[in-house]
Amino acid sequence: MVQDRSCADVCQRQAAAGWRAEELMRRVDSRQVGTTVDGRRDVPLRIRNSGRCEQPVRRRTVADMRQTAFDLADADGVMVIDIDRFQDINLACGRTAGDRLLAGVAERIAAVAGPDGWCRTGDDEFMVVCRRCRGDLAARLEAIRLALGEPYELGGSTICAAVSIGASLRRSGEACDADRLIHEASVALKHAKRMGGNRWHIYEPGMPCARKEQLELVYELRQAIRLNQLELYYQPRLDLATGKVICLEVLVRWNHPTRGLVMPREFIPVAEESGLILELGEWVLRRACEQKRAWSELGILPVRISVNVSPLQFRDAGFADRVLGILRETGMQPGLLELEITETSVMEDVDRALEMITALNMNGCTISIDDFGIGHSSLQRLKLLPVKCLKIDRSFVRNMAKDQHDLAITNAIIHLGRSLNLQVVAEGVEDVGQLELLRKASCTTIQGFLLSPPLKAGEIERLVREEKLVC
Repeated sequence: MVQDRSCADVCQRQAAAGWRAEELMRRVDSRQVGTTVDGRRDVPLRIRNSGRCEQPVRRRTVADMRQTAFDLADADGVMVIDIDRFQDINLACGRTAGDRLLAGVAERIAAVAGPDGWCRTGDDEFMVVCRRCRGDLAARLEAIRLALGEPYELGGSTICAAVSIGASLRRSGEACDADRLIHEASVALKHAKRMGGNRWHIYEPGMPCARKEQLELVYELRQAIRLNQLELYYQPRLDLATGKVICLEVLVRWNHPTRGLVMPREFIPVAEESGLILELGEWVLRRACEQKRAWSELGILPVRISVNVSPLQFRDAGFADRVLGILRETGMQPGLLELEITETSVMEDVDRALEMITALNMNGCTISIDDFGIGHSSLQRLKLLPVKCLKIDRSFVRNMAKDQHDLAITNAIIHLGRSLNLQVVAEGVEDVGQLELLRKASCTTIQGFLLSPPLKAGEIERLVREEKLVC
């Protein structure tokens, strides 16, 4: 997962280390590379083919790097290098293998850095102060990316670890401004991560970065979860053959005290980026189960509810246990819960997904694959997953009347689902023309504004009483 690092924040935490810059910066070549060590982890770095360990070098702090950059009058720029999905590698291969990977990356950075200064500034982040790089920086960044992407031997196993790199150049004619260089390189790194990783970016003016408003939004969202400022809405899913509602998808809205009603597209990305999505997702699941139990006690709405699962939630090793725990606490029957997991999350690690989905399925939960068609599914592995439903991404449904390719993809997904004996749901159905095309393609289940917008629990109950919503 990606960790956002604010240079000011890291500096505040680490500056107390007090290492002198001249003790930390050194010239390196491919024959002698030290280890990088922080207070928690001693990372043994073995020189290739030498079989020996060098003297350890402490992890340098951002404050030291700033001082060094000030001292290097001929510095042209800064690179910040981060290992993509390092925590996943730690979990999959073990921390010893993770340490060896850090050592291997450090060795290669030292070799390609040449006379430039380099240091390790975070668990999986490195920094290089560049000299005389103007004019060939792009070629150098690509060479570093390729060098660090070569396979690593980690104690009997071989892995490939991609890196993301952000870089910033000193402006022509200006003195070296270390604060600006480090900040801009970090912004460029974050942009590379946001674009999917395994790439580099050179900072450009206007490149988006964490704004004060975003930081405030994270704090306010955390408070909103604890103060119950969030509210659940429910959107019906209709079976066209029977004309009955067979499921209610749970959606969350934020009743902000000053901004009014805040839609998910505004705060869900912020929650995912900050990691707050774990707490938010658990809150939504718990409240949805409580509401479903209340409806069951009233003897109404005998249908499933479906709850969206973020990729970050699904990667959590304790996710299945947490879901089952909430079901026990709320007294809701597992058979009435459907969990919507994105295609990308499932295909990220199919073996692990199979284990997780099987555990949930054996306890009665239904699993659907959301946003189907925009990820990279392996059909060979898809057939192994105990899922009950495919949800066609709304982007295909929205354009199917105008774009023959989207229509063809939609038809293909529908026929694929039917051949695998899966329910196929077309999301985002908004007009009769789309509905007719879906009927011709033998799609039997729809969801969207043509049927109903998302509604509050009270509005759903009113429609049931007025017999306008039939289950």
